[in-house]
Amino acid sequence: MNINYLQAKELIECSTNKLIEIINTIDLQEKNLKVGSGNILFFNGGEIINGSLEGQGNIMLGNIKISAQIAGSWHTFISDSDLQIKGKISYDKKTEKVGVYNGTTTNDCLGNPINATTIGRTIERPTGIKLGFIYKNTETGKWEIFNGTSWENLDGTEVASADDVETANEEGS
Repeated sequence: MNINYLQAKELIECSTNKLIEIINTIDLQEKNLKVGSGNILFFNGGEIINGSLEGQGNIMLGNIKISAQIAGSWHTFISDSDLQIKGKISYDKKTEKVGVYNGTTTNDCLGNPINATTIGRTIERPTGIKLGFIYKNTETGKWEIFNGTSWENLDGTEVASADDVETANEEGS
């Protein structure tokens, strides 16, 4: 399948059975853009504005941004957030991690949940994580590692339990 990159100036009739990646803003300038049948329009940072988009038997996917009239028959509209493909790689801006969708959840490269927190208090340690997960405990100031069944301090000292930290905090106040 060929990939066509549509530029804003290219108001052409697209041929059939192509993957068309929309990477720029396409201003139709109140004109009609006809798209041949059997195409996939993949919105990858671009958008279509000001005019009408016409097609028969096409699919739109990606981060769809359209501020234009849509005419004809389109099989499916899929937004990026709705598209769940096993093996899909994504970047989570909040956690600043690359993740891979496994068919159920998105995990980091070690198989840990992408949203597992890496810093916090003892009682906020993440659950459902894998061997080797590293966590910064803000109450003890120590880096901890999950050994598959429990937490250990990276420096080899004994790890504090949530009860130990709570008792130390009460004695300090």
